[in-house]
Amino acid sequence: MKLVLCAVNSKYVHSSLAIWYLAASLEKYCENDNLIHVLEGTINQEIDQLFNQILKIQPDIAAFSCYIWNIAYIKQLLRRLSPLLPHTVFILGGPEVSYNPREVMEALPFLHYVLSGEGELALPQLIDDIADKQHCASLPGLTYRRGSEIISNPIKPVSDDPPSPYTEQYFKALQGRIAYLETSRGCPFSCSFCLSGQGNSVRFFDLNRTKSDLNRLAHSGTRTIKLVDRTFNCDPNRAYALFEYIIQMAPKWPQVRFHFEVAADLFDEMTLALLKTSPPGLIQMEAGLQSFYAKTLTAIHRKTNIHRLIKNLKSLLDGGNIHIHVDLIAGLPHENLTYFEQSFNHAYALAPHMLQLGFLKMLHGTELRDNADSFQYSFSPEPPYELRSNRWLDPSQVSLLKGLEDHLERFYNSGRFRHTLDYLLAQTGLTPFVFYRSLAESGHFGNLLHMSLDTYTEKVLQYFSQQPHIDPIKLRDCMAVDRLGSNSTGRLPKCLHIPDSRLKSIAAGLRKPNTKRGFALLYSCETLQVAVSDYKQADPVTGLYPVKLIPVDSQGNPLSP
Repeated sequence: MKLVLCAVNSKYVHSSLAIWYLAASLEKYCENDNLIHVLEGTINQEIDQLFNQILKIQPDIAAFSCYIWNIAYIKQLLRRLSPLLPHTVFILGGPEVSYNPREVMEALPFLHYVLSGEGELALPQLIDDIADKQHCASLPGLTYRRGSEIISNPIKPVSDDPPSPYTEQYFKALQGRIAYLETSRGCPFSCSFCLSGQGNSVRFFDLNRTKSDLNRLAHSGTRTIKLVDRTFNCDPNRAYALFEYIIQMAPKWPQVRFHFEVAADLFDEMTLALLKTSPPGLIQMEAGLQSFYAKTLTAIHRKTNIHRLIKNLKSLLDGGNIHIHVDLIAGLPHENLTYFEQSFNHAYALAPHMLQLGFLKMLHGTELRDNADSFQYSFSPEPPYELRSNRWLDPSQVSLLKGLEDHLERFYNSGRFRHTLDYLLAQTGLTPFVFYRSLAESGHFGNLLHMSLDTYTEKVLQYFSQQPHIDPIKLRDCMAVDRLGSNSTGRLPKCLHIPDSRLKSIAAGLRKPNTKRGFALLYSCETLQVAVSDYKQADPVTGLYPVKLIPVDSQGNPLSP
């Protein structure tokens, strides 16, 4: 029997974890002999590529892992495959079909089965039943057809650890892409917008197995290992043990970084002290704040100690060795534009390395989607089911936040304008929210979707040079320093370039053998300065290059080395 297990990732750099769990479970649990083909594609590739691969295999069974980012692609693929593979059994699983299986079956009349919930035990049982021509009506989590009727069986909780997905075939297929690791399933929280905590419990995998997996992945050639535990540090002792292991093993591993999703308020002092000993750049953390508004946090069942969260995040950031990413979600209940502005300013004041402004997605199976009418939610009917409006935000306000998000990504999260932002916020006196809102509402920037960095830089320079309290030369100098520190070409865009014959001789005197440097003259101080960037090594936490400011005399001679 020939089986196809297919994953469609959002980008090439991503890899699938679910599909390799399933492949390992089929090898371990299936009684029948099967030839398993694991196929990974992306939503950005032509659909003909996966279509032709599957058609060439002529599988007896084809199973697909479904998420909000790939469900439209998979449905299109199946509609093309089904007429040409009339004897193939098609199976869908994954979070995007687990909570609306009847709807999925009705939309795809050629679809044979939907498996809801964890698939590592259920899929082998289903395939055995298909191979043995047995009736599989009692299988937990299975949705199937009985004549014209669609039957859905309830999901049964699973207690066993799944088999390891890290087979020899997995490592051959990884090829340096981002690797994913799961050390637990479930979440102790029950946030109303999320699927992870529906059981409101966590199942932890064997700790020694987890350490072994970490070691194998660290030697796989990947540069980034993302731990997909929804709240990695919900068990402080276990989190400490794994952080300690990673820090201890780091000198023995190739250059690799580890990314964790955490609840920052759950860190204890012992773990914070341990994390300060981590080598710079080894650890990245994503801390979901969602909101600072207490009424909103209560409404979404998010239990957060705000005071402790702020204290712990400041401690982590003060260490300077860990990249910190925080999240806000626009569109949560009770958070109107005024309250969201306050949340935004609180989050911005923490000065994280990245501040993600996300928009609520009304996922199938979540409490918020089930109660959408009571909150007057309007959202896209197609994945990712993103917010359009609710009782507290009208469509124009959501559109405003979209524009604000675009500038936040370009200006702050890119890391390319840090000195510029410090200067502009100080000189304008604007709060961060009002600052980014003014950019979104200015009409000066137009559509940012395909705008190059150089064009955006020029528009920023033009826009703020006309604003009160802004010195155009000081602004240009800040932008020049930012460009040298974030772009290893060492070249300035045309809008920042000021012809000056002295620069050539200054640069010649400051160059060093076997070292690449960038140079720019700065004119806004009383004494002429030259900015010198060193591209030998970027900061492992921020990704930026060091820039040194050296005063020079009127003839361009450096006043210090």
